[in-house]
Amino acid sequence: MRPSLARRSAAWLLAALLCGAPPLAAAGTVPPAGGAVTSRAPQYAQPDPRSRVLVTLPVHTPLTVYRCFPRWCEVSVGQEVARGWILRASVSVPGSCRQLVPLGFKDVRRQEGGYRTELDLNRNGRACDPDDLHAEKLRSAAPTLARGGRS
Repeated sequence: MRPSLARRSAAWLLAALLCGAPPLAAAGTVPPAGGAVTSRAPQYAQPDPRSRVLVTLPVHTPLTVYRCFPRWCEVSVGQEVARGWILRASVSVPGSCRQLVPLGFKDVRRQEGGYRTELDLNRNGRACDPDDLHAEKLRSAAPTLARGGRS
């Protein structure tokens, strides 16, 4: 007996996610952010290093970052270049963890271009991990608690 189409689709999606492929999420649910390239990086047509290279971006190239996943970020550069994908390790986006996590910047490793020590509140080498988000939430609530809970 052959597995149903739904079962095969679910198995394919699980395999794709385990291999680091970006999930089929709705683009545009989070507003894009400005960022920059931290090291010379090719921009690919698909989130796959075997796909067509659209352009090679020099260091400090301004980007519009639409969404990121553990290995890839969907970006565009200026008006001339179509949307494409670059490795997340070559992307930096300013902001706090609360701003970056919805965009997909979580668990940013020390080796990645987007890592900043001010985002790694517990100094474990991973910025915007769950512990950092909790500490950031407590830090932002501290002034309210010091005033006796009044806003």
